[in-house]
Amino acid sequence: MALAHDNRVKTAVAMSGWGNLEQSLYGRETIREVWLNLLLVSGKILGRLDPEIKEQVKRLRSNTEIEAVRNWAKERSPLSYIDKINARKAPVLVANSYQDGLFPPLQMREFYEQLQGPKEFYLDKGIHASSAIPGLFGLPSAIWSEADRWFDYWLKDVPTGIMQQSPISFQTNRGREYFDKFPALVTKQSITALRPVNALSELGVEEENFEAVQGLSFTGSIDSGATTGIPLVSDTVDATLNLPVIKQLTRIDRRFAAMYMTEKMPRVTRMRGAPQISFWSAPHTEPQQYVAYLYDSDAWGKGTLITHGVASERVGKSNSNQLTLDLNIISYDVPAGHRMVLVIDTRDPLYTNTSNKRYDVEFIQDGDRLAQISLPLIP
Repeated sequence: MALAHDNRVKTAVAMSGWGNLEQSLYGRETIREVWLNLLLVSGKILGRLDPEIKEQVKRLRSNTEIEAVRNWAKERSPLSYIDKINARKAPVLVANSYQDGLFPPLQMREFYEQLQGPKEFYLDKGIHASSAIPGLFGLPSAIWSEADRWFDYWLKDVPTGIMQQSPISFQTNRGREYFDKFPALVTKQSITALRPVNALSELGVEEENFEAVQGLSFTGSIDSGATTGIPLVSDTVDATLNLPVIKQLTRIDRRFAAMYMTEKMPRVTRMRGAPQISFWSAPHTEPQQYVAYLYDSDAWGKGTLITHGVASERVGKSNSNQLTLDLNIISYDVPAGHRMVLVIDTRDPLYTNTSNKRYDVEFIQDGDRLAQISLPLIP
């Protein structure tokens, strides 16, 4: 935002920042409850919060005067001033972490892609700001080293080679990988075709209570067992110790969730970016919330959480409705012989519940109204 308003600022490095504040705090009409509370508490302890912030949060939680909240957030979003930044062709480096639940990299992607000047998108493992913290104490930190290279080049004209590398990079278990643009979404049916899991036997357990149907129905507002883990703790452990969230998929209660699976992956499936899902919901009168979890499942139904996404509908729908949802950006390799399993339920500890009373959820799986997944694949 400084680049848009002050010509004395020549370049900027934005670490763990936001491009669109509304999408960060209220993306897809869903409040990021845990991270919002953390932001407010830390602000009270370490800073001086504008009283207006409390008022805007109150509006979000009561779902009233939402347009006023959107206008407030828009004024504080760099995306709103992208034309002024582009008029200067100002160079910008943005850096975000995969597990950042406060300002996830997905909401920064739109801002990055609209930038017309020199730019770089640096992605790494970690929760909000965690990858930058060591550097604050003088310890080695990859993102601070990248920032030094960026500033040396743009402020001192030092030939650091930073403009010779591809601008988008992902931290992976194989090292940092570089791309000229985000990998395109692939919908090759042999890899991405989804089918409902209507019998536990399909995950290796004998069970006759589930029958094949032309759709899936379940009860909303009850936890199915699918989860992003313990708020803050699970993401931190995954980022620092490489211990992801694990779930035995046969223990997910299908009375409270929909489950789909792919065929076995014929080879290692490498994903860099944001998987996208779409599914059809039947008409409904009550508000609904959808939390989608994408798992890597081995032959015994042990699922490793790859990524997730959330969307809410604050009002009912009189017609069947196709929902398209981008999941959080990830770097993940699914081993050959594994399947991907998609679970959709209605609540998770990270998010504010749309409704605390039970409601019926129905997904259509018939004709051309099918659940689908698109993957950001690389060779």
